[in-house]
Order: sequence, then structure tokens, then C-alpha cells
Amino acid sequence: MFAPIWEDLYGMIDDGKLISVDYVKIELERRADDWRSGFLTKANGMFHISEGIENEYAKVITEIEKSNNCPKNNHRERFFKGGGPLVDRMR
Repeated sequence: MFAPIWEDLYGMIDDGKLISVDYVKIELERRADDWRSGFLTKANGMFHISEGIENEYAKVITEIEKSNNCPKNNHRERFFKGGGPLVDRMR
């Protein structure tokens, strides 16, 4: 049922169109289960970190911090906590 979605997702990863910071990979590894381990095997190339990526992530965090559309709540704090040391440096 969801195979086309995953095929598109992995295709974007393979083409370099979908990336994520390596802190997300660390979080996935820390909570490893069959699904996460399988995803990491197929999507390993999507995890990167660079000054440019950090700067873009900082912009997102700044917008969230300023936004009245994203109230302080458990979901928001969980998002920030998931970024670990990267978010801590930017706050």
C-alpha cells in the first residue's frame, strides 16, 4: 500500500534531494528497532552535517521560536530535544 511512497522517498535520498542532519541518524540509532534499522540501512546516505546545513537548521529553529503558530508544548519541546546538541547550540 505504501510501497510507492517509500520508493519515491528512497529515490529522493539516492538523488541527494532529501537530506537530514546526522543528529537525526544518532536518534534513530539510539531507538533502534527493526523498522529504524531497516530505514537506516536504505537511507544511510541522507545524513550529513555542514556549516550550511547548521545555518539552515538554525533559521528553522529561529522561526519556530518566533512563531505564535507553534505554541510551547510537549510536541514542540520534543522536536527541540530530538535535535540534541545542534539545537542546544542554536537556542
